[in-house]
Amino acid sequence: MTPIKHVNGDLTDPSSFIDNYDVEENAVFLCHQTNIFGVMGSGVAFSLATKYPEILQPYVDYCNTNPTDIIG
Repeated sequence: MTPIKHVNGDLTDPSSFIDNYDVEENAVFLCHQTNIFGVMGSGVAFSLATKYPEILQPYVDYCNTNPTDIIG
């Protein structure tokens, strides 16, 4: 099991906390749980939607067209 490693940096900018960051060699995924309402209005969700505005509309569309498939 890999131990948890505490790092300081900007969650919306992986290059700020990943040593020797290289997109070609290090697949980076920013995963964040969301609500089922298609809203990213505060906290980490808001930060991600602000930094990466292209993620908001697909999320909203999915929530609106698949309301019963979201809760798992």
